[in-house]
Amino acid sequence: MGSQASTTRAANRARLTKGQVGRRLLGMPFPPMAEFFRSLPPPACLGVLLLLLLTPSSVRATLAYSQSFNTSDGGFTTSGTTSWAWAEITSGPGKAHSAANAWATNPAGDYTNGEQSGSLSSPEIDLSANAGQALLLSWWQYLVTAERDDPASVWVSKDGGATWDAVRESLNGSVSPSWQKQSVFLDASYSTDSFRIRFRFDSDESGTAPGFYVDD
Repeated sequence: MGSQASTTRAANRARLTKGQVGRRLLGMPFPPMAEFFRSLPPPACLGVLLLLLLTPSSVRATLAYSQSFNTSDGGFTTSGTTSWAWAEITSGPGKAHSAANAWATNPAGDYTNGEQSGSLSSPEIDLSANAGQALLLSWWQYLVTAERDDPASVWVSKDGGATWDAVRESLNGSVSPSWQKQSVFLDASYSTDSFRIRFRFDSDESGTAPGFYVDD
């Protein structure tokens, strides 16, 4: 019995050293995240949503939805008192993350005072073909606001916007002073036919800054 257990442990270590297994999640083989993302082929644009498909023996990634904002606003809409606009970026980071255009709280200057419930929301995204699969939501952002009272946040909805869940809250100050990639894992309940993402920004009546910029 002792010999058999040693043989089994040795075999497991051999498999691990071959890079077949890096970590274990819920008892399933799971490679290190850095190694996993390096193994992905670079798409034309990373997009907004990356779908993770977990199988008993490996982890595979499928791009379920992408939006570069290069040639269109992506069907995103604004609401509230806001300076959100889609255009060529000439302020803040000085240019979009890719190509010329992106969404920003004023693509050509600082945001304004008194922005209330200023939201940038996606159209409904149909992910029902991927029901039961976990999600990795990712985007690029530049975010520099006045301290304390000009918060940014990111929200998601699984029911077309009837209800919203915060995935990033109360972000203010020099959060992302250059283009930086953001990623958030979402459970499988968000793989619906009416998934939405919302970027929100509010400002008080004193002090402005470059603001919130979103791309890819």
